[in-house]
Parts: sequence; C-alpha cells; structure tokens
Amino acid sequence: MTLLILHASPYSTLAAAGAINASFALPMKFLRKCPWENVWLVWSLFALLVFPIALACAAIPGFPRLYFAAELRVLPLLLIGGLWGVGQVLFGLALEAIGISLSTALMLGISTATGTLLPLALAGKQRPPLLHAFPLAAGVTLVIAGVVLCARAGQKRESGRSGALRGIVFAAAAGFGAGLFNLLLPFGRPFIQVALAAGSTPASAQLAAWTPFLCAGAVVNIGYCIFRLVRRKTACHFAERGAFPCWLGGMLMAALWLGSALLYGTAAGQMGAWGTVFAWPIYMSLIVLGTAVIGLLANEWRAASFGTIITLTGGLTVLVAAVFVISSVQRMA
Repeated sequence: MTLLILHASPYSTLAAAGAINASFALPMKFLRKCPWENVWLVWSLFALLVFPIALACAAIPGFPRLYFAAELRVLPLLLIGGLWGVGQVLFGLALEAIGISLSTALMLGISTATGTLLPLALAGKQRPPLLHAFPLAAGVTLVIAGVVLCARAGQKRESGRSGALRGIVFAAAAGFGAGLFNLLLPFGRPFIQVALAAGSTPASAQLAAWTPFLCAGAVVNIGYCIFRLVRRKTACHFAERGAFPCWLGGMLMAALWLGSALLYGTAAGQMGAWGTVFAWPIYMSLIVLGTAVIGLLANEWRAASFGTIITLTGGLTVLVAAVFVISSVQRMA
C-alpha cells in the first residue's frame, strides 16, 4: 500500500484524499439516533489519538523517543493543533445544524484562503516567483468563488430551517481553524526529518509531526464532548444496546478522516518546496466537489429549486476550473 502511494502522482493522491475526506462525515447521516457528542467523542478519540499514535508506534523506529531530540520544538505544533481543534468542534456543530453540503462549503471557502496564504507568508525566500504567484492567486480566487456559489446554493436550500444562521456562523468560524491545518507540515518538518533519519518511510514519517498536533486538537474536541455529555446527560447512551452503531460509525469516520489527511500530506510532500501552497486549494476544491456529489446522491437537494441547482452547478464548474489552473501553475513551478 505504501509503495502504491509513493509511486502515484500527487494529483491522483490528492483526488483520493479529497474523495475520502468528502465522505468522512457521511456515517453521521445514518446515526441520527446517536447524540452528536457521542459520535464526535468516538471520532475524536480514534482519529486524533488512538489511530495516529498506534500508526506512529508501528511505522516510526524509536517513537516516541524522537521527541527528546534537542532541535525539536513541540510547543508551536501544540498551539496550532489546539486552535485547529477549536475549528473542528465548530465544524462538528455546523454539521449538526445545517448538514454536510452547506457546512463543508462555507468552512472550506475560508479555509482555502487561510490555508494557502499562511504557508505562503511563512515561506520567506522560498516563495514562488511573481510569474507563478499571479496565476496561483487567480486559482485561489476561483476556488473561493466556486465555494461561495456552492454555499449560496446551500443557503437557498436551507432557507427557513431552524438553526441555519447559527450553523452558518459555526461553519465560517471553523474555516479559519481548519486553515491552520496546512501549517502542520511547515512547522513539523524537523520532526519529519528526524523520523526519516531513524529509518521511517516518507509516507509514515509525517506522523512524527502529526501526533503532537492531533493530540492537542484531541484535548479540545474530547473536552467539549465530555462537557456536552454531562450537560445533556447523554453519556448513558454508550451503555445502551443501540450504542454499537455509534462506536462503529465514529471509528469509520476516524479511519476515513485520518486516511485522507495522510494522503494529503503525502501529495503535498511530492509537490516539492511549495507543496502545501499548491496542494491545499486543489484539496479543498476536490472535497467540495465530493461533498456536493454525495449530497446529490443522498437526496439532500431533492427539494431544491431549479435555480438553486443551477447555482450549485455553476459553483462546481468554477471549482473544476480552479483545479486545472492551480495544477498547471504547479507544473510550471
């Protein structure tokens, strides 16, 4: 499996990552009897703690002793991971309030801008030349425009639904936190290099940076879920007969999300020094495309007007154009 990932083109890897991420929240549609905090607690526990730590222990020689290396500074990763964790909580609440399509489109619109511009600002002398910066900016603008159109279509579909405004605010705020995810690789590069030196493969070495980042995010997510379990008295649901789908669905969501994240990190690494700058907007576009298709297949849009469907189609078309523009710039670079 690792060999297949390493030899695949970064675009096919990104396509797989986008498709998997688009579907990671789908199990929640079949878990309506499970309280949100129960499902999200299982997701947080396995996606942010159990699975990444287990994979890192299995794939990185000497893990976790590598964190005692003098040149490693874990505090920035913990801080960014904690802020990202806040964004994940808000995204989970947005999913609960307004569904997959609209919450994802809104969140990814802001995330595309922050996740592209922040690594670019930190690149310093490694920034792409202006010859590439202008078409890259055009591609990012297309991504944001496409996401806005998709969000507008979703807003029309959700008009009059209780909690829609709250969900839209949560999704928009989650976008900034989600964009911080793309700082993981730039700040985590020393950890990845130490793991490579210890004998890890490039695909699994990124776990050395991801583990402290995700653990910090887990503290926020698990903490909020426990707060809701206590306040809403839903912890007893784990002891009921119908709790098995909650555990199974949450674990499936965790596996899909982490698999997508690892594929994204691999693709960004294959794209060279500016990989995170180029890969992020393409990744975001593919996720929006995937969630829109899933929403259509799940009949989320069956009651939408013809004009709303036209708006959605226009947004998806713009996103496809954005993928081609950004990928062409990356090939020139």
